[in-house]
Amino acid sequence: MKTPQILTGQQAIDQFGLNALIECRVAITTELNGLGHSVMQIGVIADPDNCFIDLSDEPAVLYVEIEQDDDWILHPIMADEQFVLLDDKNQPASNEVLARRVVELTETVTVLDNQLAAKPSDSGYQALIHERDILKADKERLEAQVKRFADAYIHLLGIFGAIPAKAATDVILERKRQFNIEGWSHEHDDQHDTGELAAAASCYANYTQAYPESSPPPHWPWSKDWWKPKDKRSNLVRAGALILAEIERLDRSTKGAN
Repeated sequence: MKTPQILTGQQAIDQFGLNALIECRVAITTELNGLGHSVMQIGVIADPDNCFIDLSDEPAVLYVEIEQDDDWILHPIMADEQFVLLDDKNQPASNEVLARRVVELTETVTVLDNQLAAKPSDSGYQALIHERDILKADKERLEAQVKRFADAYIHLLGIFGAIPAKAATDVILERKRQFNIEGWSHEHDDQHDTGELAAAASCYANYTQAYPESSPPPHWPWSKDWWKPKDKRSNLVRAGALILAEIERLDRSTKGAN
């Protein structure tokens, strides 16, 4: 079992070895929209033998798969780059390490504030302000990530009464992604009251190569632009999240009727 912790890419390799790290869940800092700002994202360490890696780029010691804009991308982790190693089976420790990262960023911002207060207005001043603002943004996004991470596990604990298996965790996190990334809401789901959510779930659950990727099954309830199948497991995770959405919608409609 790998204890949740903050470590660099090289430290992870030295401590665990590459093979033991593959499929481990991690929190990394990535650039946001090329604007010079950064954001914390959850991903899994990829098997480099099963990935296309651009060898013209600077070599990395690890690669992390993260979902972004309905696609999977690889984020390289350099030898001296820090990331947070998480443990799906140890939610309290994972949250504690993520929270510690927030503290570290907060302390860094405080140091920069003190430097700013003592620094005269010159060419380096604006650069320091920019660095501080980026760190503040990192801290705020990380705090939000910690809350989403904790909320997902708390919800699971309420369902199962114990730390759940990775499969159940992934379904809940996919449901969270639909809210946090896709921007859906309970109000939006409530409009699909004629079985669309369950129908969409069945399409993903039963998807095979019988239909071209650009052509959804005949009973797909929405525009084909929203049909985005992936590998079998990812399709089942999406199906599970859609079924959960339908159950939640039914519960809300029953509660409203009562």
